[in-house]
Amino acid sequence: MAKMDMFSNVDVDIALSNELYANGMDQNGLSVDMQGFESVVFEILAGVLATAGDTDGTYVLYLQEADEDPNNPGVPGAYTAVDQNFIQGGNFPADVAGKILEIDGTDADERDSVYWFGYVGSKRFIRLQMDVSAVTNGMPLGAIATKGNPHSAPVSA
Repeated sequence: MAKMDMFSNVDVDIALSNELYANGMDQNGLSVDMQGFESVVFEILAGVLATAGDTDGTYVLYLQEADEDPNNPGVPGAYTAVDQNFIQGGNFPADVAGKILEIDGTDADERDSVYWFGYVGSKRFIRLQMDVSAVTNGMPLGAIATKGNPHSAPVSA
């Protein structure tokens, strides 16, 4: 039973546009500005094509962070991979810095799923980065960032 007000204490940003990703559609996700918030959870939604056997490809996602550009207030500086110690949740591969997820579009257990993880680093800006390969038909995929623990609440919608 939900009795607490979460709505007034979070803000949601698009982190990776929801679309059908194909070969060569590597993406730098949208910058998520953490100013005014102390926590964030990313939710990645991996879809499936109408005919499940048509969903294919490999989708590798990384988390990157940046400080504010000192010459451009409110704009991120250069992004770098997030240290694995600042990524929370799941059984994400730690073989490459910032790597959070590798989805095999042909694996029924990996597509049509929701993946989520937290970030506990100290940088103002964070974003997802995705490499796409071995795609014939593709897989629909998108992500949001839910920011919480605001400095000032309620958060305006």
